[in-house]
Formats: sequence, structure tokens, C-alpha cells
Amino acid sequence: MTVICFFMPFVLKCEDFVKLLVTILIGQSLCLGGSMRQKENGFTLIELMVTIAVLAIIAMMAAPSFVEIIRKNELNQETQHLIFLLQEARSDAIFTRSSKQIEIPTYGSDEKRFSEWSVTNDMSSLEFTAMGYLNSNTSICLTLTHKKNSHLSSSIRVEKNGAISKDTSNCLTN
Repeated sequence: MTVICFFMPFVLKCEDFVKLLVTILIGQSLCLGGSMRQKENGFTLIELMVTIAVLAIIAMMAAPSFVEIIRKNELNQETQHLIFLLQEARSDAIFTRSSKQIEIPTYGSDEKRFSEWSVTNDMSSLEFTAMGYLNSNTSICLTLTHKKNSHLSSSIRVEKNGAISKDTSNCLTN
């Protein structure tokens, strides 16, 4: 059984009609029974260049925030390292039952570890007694500040009783 479709002034079978529609919609040439142009795979050079340019612009916008994150992480790491050095000196004083003095690296010191940071305080060294107490009349505050980014800073408080802590109030009170 053949179904007849009416298209234009002539009569076609439905199968031929569908083939004609596919040919019109896909754009295949009726000449030589197929496409004159090969199907293209891949991207053009211009498309690739535009994509790379857009990615470069996005990367340039993101780079400053990455630098800030890296410096904050370095600040936390250096603060923890300085706290560790102070705790180690205090523990050594208690263990050996003798006073222990520790030099505080200051701005411009030769200490490689703190080359990007300046440590500000009123004293160049701290001394812990044989009992682990700070040899001072008041608690002492050490502030680490980044040399290139002065708003990045962290404070360490050393109490008279020898307790060492990271101070969130930037040592405003003694």
C-alpha cells in the first residue's frame, strides 16, 4: 500500500517527500547526489584566539585576589611559627630550670624566615624565667606586619605568667 502526499503540483510518495524536506533543511546539494562541501570539525584560529583572550582577561582579574589570599596564609603561618618559637623557649626554660632569652627578629633582620614581615615590639628580646614566667612587669605584644601590605598584620600577646596567644585585638590593651 502506498500513501500519496500532495506537494506542489505533482504527486510524490511520502518517503520521497521526507527525503526532499531533509535535503532542503540540511542544505545538501542536489548536484552529484551529495554535499559539495565537507563537514568541518574543530575550531578556527580566530575562535581559539578569542577564547584565549577572554581567559587571559579573567585570569588577570583573579590574580590580585590570589595574591591577597597567599599573603594572608603566609601571615598566619609566620604567626604560628613565631608562637612556636616563643613556646619552645618557654618550655626550654622550664625544662632546664634556668632563664631562657629569645631574640625577636625585627624589621631588616637577617632572619630569612621573616624577610617579608616586620616584627614590631618595644623589646629586642624576651626572657622567660625558670618557672616559665615572662621576665617583665607587663605583658608584651608582638605585631607582624607585611612589608608590602601594611594592612595585613597579626599580633601575639605574651602575658606575665608566660601564656602565649594570638591576639585578635591587635594588642590595644596591656
